[in-house]
Amino acid sequence: MKISVITIVYNDAKGIIKTLDSIYLQRQYVDEYIIIDGGSTDGTVDVINQSNVTPDVFITESDKGIYNAMNKGWRLASEGNHIIFVNSSDYLENNICKNLVESKIDRFDIVHGLARFIKNDEVLYVQGRDVKYLSVRMIEHPTCLVRKNVFIELNGFDELYKLSSDYDFMLRAKAAGFKFKFIEKIISNFDLGGASSNSILGAIETLKIKYKYNMLSKSSCAFRILQLRVTKLMKSIVK
Repeated sequence: MKISVITIVYNDAKGIIKTLDSIYLQRQYVDEYIIIDGGSTDGTVDVINQSNVTPDVFITESDKGIYNAMNKGWRLASEGNHIIFVNSSDYLENNICKNLVESKIDRFDIVHGLARFIKNDEVLYVQGRDVKYLSVRMIEHPTCLVRKNVFIELNGFDELYKLSSDYDFMLRAKAAGFKFKFIEKIISNFDLGGASSNSILGAIETLKIKYKYNMLSKSSCAFRILQLRVTKLMKSIVK
């Protein structure tokens, strides 16, 4: 297996350090490293330029959101490589790239595993799901290594979604018959401070995606969205 690591970052000069450090420690097992910066103005670019990691591709320019940046990234990766997104503030598990490169699982289109979820530097839980649970909820996207041809055939992420396009992508990949492989190893460490982990928009998009693929009825989707909005309203009133 040849691995392409892609990092998406925007104004995260502090968080990008641990991401870069994790890549540096495993650089010999990373075939290529790509950084897509959204035009940071907080010193992030300086941190990257002064780090011990030399990316194969480093782009800094404005974008139209995280999935627009991720689409830029996978298009720059080498043919045949498995692509994993390790976005700013997230980091790879120690030695996982070595383990993956030396494994015999590169025949699978999408390899995924366990993620350690962290908030304020505290480990909250470790979680991972087999693809058979995809109809219930998203598998752990920060752990997914996706062969480039999957992105090409599916035309990448649908940028109409702002926070849950990875779920839409994986459902399309499964429907298209691509081969998934779940491994019971921690692959990535995920910072729960990210946008999709904190926004009601992500939950609403997920419900709409489930309706799109006939996993929810129209009435059930509408009711659950109403519940989310009422809950958010009640919390704002209590505050």
